[in-house]
Amino acid sequence: ILQIVARQTGYGVDELDLDYELEADLGIDTVKQAEVFAAVRDTFQLPEDASFDPSAHRTLQSLVDWAAQRMGVASYAAPARPARQEPSTAPATPAPTGGTPLIDPSAVTAFLEAAAEAGLSGAGPEAFAHALLPAVQGLLSAAWEAHQMNLAPFTRQLHEVVCSGASIGLPGGDAVFSDANLVSILRGENHIDSVAAKSRQFLEKGIVRLVKDPTTGQGTFVPVEDPEHVIRLAGIRKHFDLGEWGLDANQTRAFDITTQLAIAAGLEALRDAGIPLVRATRLSASGKVVPGPWQLPTSLQDGTGVIFASAFPGYDQLVDKLGTNGSDGEGSFDRRFLFQILAMGHSQFAQLIGARGPNTAVNAACASTTQAVAIAEDWIRLGRCERVLVIGADDVTSDQLLPWIGSGFMAAGAATSTAVVEEAALPFDRRRHGLILGMGAVGLVVERADLPSKRGVRPLATLVASRIVNSAFHGTRLDVRHIASVMKDMVADACRTERTTPDAMARSAFFMSHETYTPARGGSAAAEIESLREAFGPSSRFITIANTKGFTGHAMGAGIEDGVAVKSLQYGIVPPLANLREPDPELGDLHLSTGVIGDFRYAVRLAAGFGSQLALSIWRREAKGDDRIGDRTARAAWLRDVLDAPAAEEFVEHRTLRVRAASSDTLLDIRPDPTPAALTDRDFVRPDTATAPPVAPVAPAPVAAPAPAAAPVPVAAPAPVAAPARAASAAPDGAVLDVLIAIVAEKTGYATDELEPDFELEADLGIDTVKQAEVLSDLTDRYGLQRDDAFRLSDHPTIEALAGYVARRAASTPREVPAPSDVPVATAPPPVAPAPPPVASVVPEAPVAPAPPPVATSVVPAAPAPVPADAHEPAEPARLASDVRATLLAIVAEKTGYDVDELEPDFE
Repeated sequence: ILQIVARQTGYGVDELDLDYELEADLGIDTVKQAEVFAAVRDTFQLPEDASFDPSAHRTLQSLVDWAAQRMGVASYAAPARPARQEPSTAPATPAPTGGTPLIDPSAVTAFLEAAAEAGLSGAGPEAFAHALLPAVQGLLSAAWEAHQMNLAPFTRQLHEVVCSGASIGLPGGDAVFSDANLVSILRGENHIDSVAAKSRQFLEKGIVRLVKDPTTGQGTFVPVEDPEHVIRLAGIRKHFDLGEWGLDANQTRAFDITTQLAIAAGLEALRDAGIPLVRATRLSASGKVVPGPWQLPTSLQDGTGVIFASAFPGYDQLVDKLGTNGSDGEGSFDRRFLFQILAMGHSQFAQLIGARGPNTAVNAACASTTQAVAIAEDWIRLGRCERVLVIGADDVTSDQLLPWIGSGFMAAGAATSTAVVEEAALPFDRRRHGLILGMGAVGLVVERADLPSKRGVRPLATLVASRIVNSAFHGTRLDVRHIASVMKDMVADACRTERTTPDAMARSAFFMSHETYTPARGGSAAAEIESLREAFGPSSRFITIANTKGFTGHAMGAGIEDGVAVKSLQYGIVPPLANLREPDPELGDLHLSTGVIGDFRYAVRLAAGFGSQLALSIWRREAKGDDRIGDRTARAAWLRDVLDAPAAEEFVEHRTLRVRAASSDTLLDIRPDPTPAALTDRDFVRPDTATAPPVAPVAPAPVAAPAPAAAPVPVAAPAPVAAPARAASAAPDGAVLDVLIAIVAEKTGYATDELEPDFELEADLGIDTVKQAEVLSDLTDRYGLQRDDAFRLSDHPTIEALAGYVARRAASTPREVPAPSDVPVATAPPPVAPAPPPVASVVPEAPVAPAPPPVATSVVPAAPAPVPADAHEPAEPARLASDVRATLLAIVAEKTGYDVDELEPDFE
């Protein structure tokens, strides 16, 4: 019974005393009590007792007595619990060996007592056996329990996990999924464009922007009223049509743009992994074979899961529908509305390809894709599935979202308003001052390590270690020390797995950073620099540091870097950092990439997201270059097996790898065109040669004259009045201190009596940049102070010091008090002429969409021309029926995606 209670509650058997009460001492509620009683009845084969009252058996001793009594023991005394034995010279009881554990002595005692009582009763053989049966059952049950408890803990076999295929979708360029994407990003080509023409959309939002000092991180609030102070650069989506992957418009109308991008990324990654789709079939009602959709081979479907990673899924459609009152474009509310706004990329993709394994979406903000990889690893190691398709996508720079998400980042003080990309996209550069928004997509095929070789393919990389944690720290800031400790722990774990050292790993590794080039203090770069030093020590200087956001902007939850990391390992090419001219002094001897071709063995990845979310991973290289087919014989055999055909033909149709039965085997290489394998050191785009597309400045609105230097409050010039009187003497330090304490209490939630003058605003009270700006703004308004550009909060860290500063400023600042008869009247500012359209740029803001690609589907024939005939003669019935049938088949083909020649007239 003690073992039963221990199993049900989590206590150890040696922690339980028979005089413990189930509820009062052990916290076993009525539900668990019922489970304990049921387990006791099952163990000892006791029949149900309608008169049983759980409240009458509050202690373990009472429960034992009840069970013993029900087993037929007239009087039962629980054996005394043996005291813990101290080491002595007396021979100890031998430990169970050879799978023969000791049985609990109480079970043996119960058996012997029952046997003795049955033997003394004078009953016949049958009655004796019946009386002894419960005791025998109890003894056998106790023996089994003892055997189970003495077994070594079960350890599930943990499979190695690999990435066998990867794809990336980028902003800019010719198309989101351009064939040249990989070469372009590894070379370091710019994919950021001007969005200056959309500046008025931001101005209409009435943004009050948090402006952060690039060095100190200190913030002040500034109204955004000038086109030059809004977002003017972004990574924006160019040509993209899901029809190129074989989906028709009716399907895609139910998808948000994130789902569409994720589906394309997933299909591209499957092709890179050498996993083809096969044509499904089914039987018609008449017994004929009907071709179905192109899906995963049947043998792969149940073992394939999908994880959709996105920070802003469904928002694009939601904003669009709110603007059109939910219209479907045909005068009705869109019946696809719910599908359009839900985060359904995982389920829509699974339905498309027939992936019937575990399926979910994750949103860890900008760490979403890296987190999804770690979850995929867990699923595979636990045996939930054999492979996981990680698909990530975000498009916050779309026409619908950029005004909203962009305004949000401006208000938070995180986005740059610089118009020249070389002066704005500055990862790890001392001059960095704000991020650039972007978009993108990524696909990763994560699977059990033994599976790629079965289909004759070399995987890209092995996942050596991963971590997903939350710093529980702040909505937008990073906990540098916590991140560094997590990185150190992961690297140590990876080194144990790899039987290597941090020093040896560092000498053959590159670091794929998260760096967003936000202001230096509190930004991602500081956490990443500290993490590398903490994890690798002095050897951190050997690691090559890479970054892609300088070329694409921040793609939010779409982890472009995760795809680039495994591809960089494959080709031994690490892209350069964008526009690097003045490396951050905090880097010290750390090595920033200027474009490197080398023999890299490991890729270390860090991703961080709003809300203190952190995801990390370490990959080990497997494939090298374009040599991906490791065993052509094994591949041909695998393809024939999934088709159940004598020969297989691989082909690419609608950008998707497919396979069909053929008369002879035809295999394709897994090789991009163009391939990064052809790159040389001369091909990198480096800062001294980098030329971003010129950005046409927005012509400023004409004004009568330049405004004077910043004044407290601009008002219309009133009639001459007497000289303004200086306000009463400035508030003394004590009064300012009281005001400041009240403001801090309001902003932080502390009570005023909890705040001491020597408390530091940031170190002690946790007042972040935003709250600091709010406190300073309130003080400035209260005492009529002008902005002090030389002010640094770090010079006045405590409440008392800041109050003293404000008191001194207030004492030296003249405050005009208008005469009673001369109350100034607010006048409207002069109208500002609208800005003329921007000068034409070589980078068009809205390029003309390229002609749509040819679609390999049947063309609906035009209705047959009317046949001249006598008005009194009806059309020939047979000919009319033939025309109707042809038209009907064409319509059915259009609506279903079948070819006309695949449709039989007797199909239902």
